[in-house]
Amino acid sequence: MPYVTHERYASLGYSAVPQGVFPRWSAAAENKARQAILNRPFINPEDTPIAYNNFDPAYWSEQNARGICEIAEALYSENLSQGADGLPVASFSNQQYSESYVSPADVRKLTQSKTDKAIGMYFTQNQLYRGVC
Repeated sequence: MPYVTHERYASLGYSAVPQGVFPRWSAAAENKARQAILNRPFINPEDTPIAYNNFDPAYWSEQNARGICEIAEALYSENLSQGADGLPVASFSNQQYSESYVSPADVRKLTQSKTDKAIGMYFTQNQLYRGVC
């Protein structure tokens, strides 16, 4: 069972990834997050029903879910940025047919930057992330 379903994704206010392809991108995002947190388990409020030392499992579960949603959106937007020939499209004009491209490395760097930000924002506070990507 995925950690984040499309229903939870939508309830958290995200909307970029369509429901039909969401399981694929959610799984990819979860794999990226697990690599960064060295496969430590995500916080699940059902598994940790007692709040202690200001540790609210529901809050941390939401933070983990938001991190996965952010990464899923970054990965999905990277996939959408590719043109028909597989190169990333930076701009497109339909008047006289004009396309401009950016390098695939630039797109990967942007996606990696977004992924790193999400990991830093959503997985460091609860000490899941130890600075190893």
